[in-house]
Amino acid sequence: MRGIFLHSWLAVWLLGCLLLAGHALPGQNPVPSTVANSWLTLGLRPVQTLEGEWLAPGGAAMQVPFVVSGRRQMEFTHLLSPPPDSVCPDTLYLYLQGLAWSAEVEFNGKLLGITEDPFGEFLFPIYKEWLDLEGGQNWLHVRLGRKGPVHEFYPEIFLGITRKGYLLVQDSVRSFPQEMPMISAADSAVVYAAWPVDTGFGSEMHAFLFALAEIGHSGCRNLWFPFEPPSRFLQAAASLGFKRVAKLDAVSQVAWYNYYPTGGAEFPRKFWKDARGERTEFAGGFFPREEPADSWVKTPVQTPLVLFLLFPLVGVIVFRSLSNRLFDSVFEYLSKAKIYLDLIRQNKFLKGFQTYLINAFCMLTLATGMASYAYYLQCTGQFEKLNVLTSDSLAYQMVYPGNQTLAGLVFWSLIFVGAISFLKYSFVSLVSFVFRLKFQPSQIQNLDIFSSLPFNFLLILPAWFIFYGGDVFQNVLLVAWQAFFVVFFVRKWISTFQGLNLLSSVSLSLKILYICSLEILPWLILL
Repeated sequence: MRGIFLHSWLAVWLLGCLLLAGHALPGQNPVPSTVANSWLTLGLRPVQTLEGEWLAPGGAAMQVPFVVSGRRQMEFTHLLSPPPDSVCPDTLYLYLQGLAWSAEVEFNGKLLGITEDPFGEFLFPIYKEWLDLEGGQNWLHVRLGRKGPVHEFYPEIFLGITRKGYLLVQDSVRSFPQEMPMISAADSAVVYAAWPVDTGFGSEMHAFLFALAEIGHSGCRNLWFPFEPPSRFLQAAASLGFKRVAKLDAVSQVAWYNYYPTGGAEFPRKFWKDARGERTEFAGGFFPREEPADSWVKTPVQTPLVLFLLFPLVGVIVFRSLSNRLFDSVFEYLSKAKIYLDLIRQNKFLKGFQTYLINAFCMLTLATGMASYAYYLQCTGQFEKLNVLTSDSLAYQMVYPGNQTLAGLVFWSLIFVGAISFLKYSFVSLVSFVFRLKFQPSQIQNLDIFSSLPFNFLLILPAWFIFYGGDVFQNVLLVAWQAFFVVFFVRKWISTFQGLNLLSSVSLSLKILYICSLEILPWLILL
């Protein structure tokens, strides 16, 4: 009887230990004795692992690791547990990896650093005098954002914390990590994307080891990574005899192992594993390396782009049918400006329905030029060219995530141009009514038409050459496209000033104020 009781008690005790080991409390995850990573943490040992629950503003929580798409910014805090004061060293080290896409890292209100590599690893020193050793309120604050470089083979931009972090202290034991041999060229190689999975760190490592076994079974021992994997992956691959290829273009035959949402150059769709992780018909096969286009990091959608660029031609047909005389003399607007400004002053330029339709056509061509220019910068990864006056312009924020579709760019361009025009015409109507001015809103619309034509056609013309003319002279065409925008706006502002001189007798300062506030300022806000 006593033996049965003893065995029952022992079974319950073992079961309790297993349950406690498998359900560690948030912030109390098991701490390994060493960190299997790179030379960055050489001679350091962990005192806290930073997986588990991180707090967001408002009391919400997120379990690390995680990946979120479609968000622009996220903030999280996590309570650190440094050693007690009596044994706490003068310097602790915070090791973080996989802060996507970019991050600002703070500790107790002090900025530790800014990261811009969603797969990089970082080590930040934390000094003892920064710690709240008595109150225990040692908060790590991470603000995630979408800034940072867009690399050729990186996935679509996302937010998340995809790798495990640690709080480290210096250790006398120096554990040298095993490095993965690097080779400059190879006859064949397998491309493996260390894309974080949703099931946690253990499953991710298990998936990688399974992949290594499958790749090794094919007879190939050479790997190329489109973005940096966790260091423990590299050490596991090195221990199994794999080598790392320095450049993909130094490989003759390539196999793409696992599908992932590429945001850069398009891989040939010959993956061994599809998006669901299922084997495809190409599994185990190697194919000639296909180089992406020299300058394109995202393939433009062809049919919608052609239709989009042809759409303003419909406006040209409507323009010609509504006012054949003004259409045929459109280039005289440059050489005989005073004559046409007099027609506007006498209300003989365009009237009624003609004014609204042709003005809409001018706004459409401007929005088309804007959207096609932004789409080209998105497809070539040159987002920084949208930051003309600031480092984080409104145009940059709209286009930079890289997931804005062509239709979305067209829509927002039309909204922006239409909103500017609506506010301007509403303001003119209000001022004309209150101060009983002679000129009418229809005259301002005619002035906008006159000042836009014919240079608004130049905003679309480069798109045909730059999208469909091959990769030759793309840089020259881009500079010319930018110059056309400058010429268009400068000529528009000058023509508007000349027209205001004829339409109204208000003071010079008010005319300049009108142009600066309603014609120039909205575009400065955009850039």
